[in-house]
Amino acid sequence: EERSCYLVINVVSSFGFNGWKEYARDFVNTWVQFWPLDVKLRVYYHDCVLPEDAPQALNVEYFNLNEVSEDMVAFKAKFSNAHGKNDKGVYDFRKDAIKFCHKVFAIGHSAKALIDKTDWLVWLDADTLTKEMVSRDDLNAVLPTDGAIVYLGRKGTFLESSFLALNFTDENALDFIADLLDIYKTGELFNYTEWHDGFVIQR
Repeated sequence: EERSCYLVINVVSSFGFNGWKEYARDFVNTWVQFWPLDVKLRVYYHDCVLPEDAPQALNVEYFNLNEVSEDMVAFKAKFSNAHGKNDKGVYDFRKDAIKFCHKVFAIGHSAKALIDKTDWLVWLDADTLTKEMVSRDDLNAVLPTDGAIVYLGRKGTFLESSFLALNFTDENALDFIADLLDIYKTGELFNYTEWHDGFVIQR
């Protein structure tokens, strides 16, 4: 089936204060170099200003997550102690809801903006490097018409959530996003044994 002319794809990612120099700059630069111009990248930055060297391109758009997501701001204010450190100062990423919430709220903001404007919404972690040209055939191969959600599964209690694709032509994907946001906004995730996005999405 020929789909390359019809599939509308938007990709989402985010980074924080230290993330730009450490990994996100390379992520965006390799995106501009290797991805199709008609696949848009929505980059959310939080707790910082947009770096002066952020590349400007026709297929890249930047958003200040602190300004566009009232839900994220409210979540971080209400659950500010959920940063992964116990009373003794020992860090455990499994309990760091603050660090890993940005992905969820960036997806939520994009989903609302693109609900009737995209076929697929794809999340890529900002420490992802693209090393060769990405073609429409490459994307079609991993975004099946009969799939609601595409993800990287693995053994254990949580999936690899650095790549997550949501099919907006399937109600199951839209319901999934709504449920995921609700789990965060209500604080339901704190009833779970792990509070990071990989575990919550797997569950």
